[in-house]
Amino acid sequence: MTTVETAQEQSIPSTSTESLQPTQNGSTTRSRGISIGTTASAMTSTSALSSASQSFVTAVSGKASDSNLDQRQTEFEKNFTKRMDLEPLTSFGADPATAHSFPLPDDYMTIIATQAADLQASILIHGRLCLTRYHLCFRSNILGIITMKVHALSDVVSIKKGTTAKWIQNAVYVRVRELDDNDEWVEQHYGYGSLWNRDSLYDALVECWRVRAPDRFKAFVDAEGLESENIDLEDMDGQEEEQIVGSGDGSGPIPIITKGSGERFKELALNVKFPLDLDQTFNLLYHNRDFTNHFYTTDKGLTDLKISEWEKDGSEGNQRRTLNYTMHMNNSIGPKSSSCNGSEIIVIADPQKAYEIVSETQTPDVPTGKNFKIRTRTCLTHDSLNNKQATKIHCTTQVDWSSSSMLKGTITPAVIKGQKEHHQQLIKAMTSWVKDHPEEFEGMDKEEVEIKHEEDPVLPEDTVNEKVGKTLLQYAGEIPENPVMLGITILFLILLLLNLRGSL
Repeated sequence: MTTVETAQEQSIPSTSTESLQPTQNGSTTRSRGISIGTTASAMTSTSALSSASQSFVTAVSGKASDSNLDQRQTEFEKNFTKRMDLEPLTSFGADPATAHSFPLPDDYMTIIATQAADLQASILIHGRLCLTRYHLCFRSNILGIITMKVHALSDVVSIKKGTTAKWIQNAVYVRVRELDDNDEWVEQHYGYGSLWNRDSLYDALVECWRVRAPDRFKAFVDAEGLESENIDLEDMDGQEEEQIVGSGDGSGPIPIITKGSGERFKELALNVKFPLDLDQTFNLLYHNRDFTNHFYTTDKGLTDLKISEWEKDGSEGNQRRTLNYTMHMNNSIGPKSSSCNGSEIIVIADPQKAYEIVSETQTPDVPTGKNFKIRTRTCLTHDSLNNKQATKIHCTTQVDWSSSSMLKGTITPAVIKGQKEHHQQLIKAMTSWVKDHPEEFEGMDKEEVEIKHEEDPVLPEDTVNEKVGKTLLQYAGEIPENPVMLGITILFLILLLLNLRGSL
């Protein structure tokens, strides 16, 4: 690994750094590249991403970037506009003799993915990694010490997934051809770790490299293969591809990946990818009466089921429907059944992005059943499964209490457990229904119906801190409502008083 160049902020030159230009005798000389700030062109470069490549990069770069992309773009232009190591302009299709007058592409300084990263040198140097369609750039500012790296994608030799601390899968390794102090071409290795979404950044980086340096990309893939299922290797002859991610044979459309509003309840009940497109999944869950009746009456064993039609609710115009049924229980003590009153409201209905449905259920016949409601938020978004269009189903739930109860500490975890089991039953029923009724779902092969369970999403740091900070208080607050905890607390206090009395 090479020594990392560092400099004080005030000592970095304000002019653009040098690039190589071939002379008439075939040698190379160093000449200043034109200022990026002077390039305002509407030209379409022959080296630019194809429409299919651009669609793929757009799809993955959203997942490969953290928040505040506009702010990151502003910071990137401020820090790199006059300091970027410009590539030889011949790479954009210009004649070397007239390269000085050839304008750079308009998107030359546009970030398509960015994440915080650590440069793996003799010590880890924390900074930010930014990917454009032409460069991979790193910048760090630690106590005024600036470290900058600019890797031209046309000079990249290999890109591999790597690890941090030998086992944490969050790094990318890049090998690049560079000129040393003697103007000799050498290959340098760089490692960037602590990436929060390494795989998405890797996919975007590899696709941009593939377009910028197709020969090196092909040589690398032929020698070592590719560590991604998202890059289609069917067409490697330099011709523009029809699709980058498709149905397995390159003929299908590029899967769309979207996100919901981000609103959620406290507990995760379900997080899966289902092999239907968004509208098909939404209609199956909320507009297919045959499936709904079969699931509730046959799979769940409910009786007296009544489901209203969807109607506009309130001034906001959200669609709402009610569900009423009788739930039967196998409790050794207590009621054997309970009436259930529920409602579902479609709070977001955007076929291009997401459907989000909030449901509320109350069971008045169970002990203290009138004091709590079960709330669930179901978020359906576009996603990809096995390089095909799919739907991500993300359900969260919580129990809202309107008044205190001695059974709160017992009922709440039991309800959450029941909600998780209910949603697992629902996914199983959906899978069976699609397999048994393939004619209802265009393009669906019943032999290919499978689901993918996703890992639990990481809670935001403030949410985690809030939960940790309230743990003891929550336990203390539940003592009066839980007879077991109350008895243990009283017994502990009696023993403590006896011990103190005996010591006096």
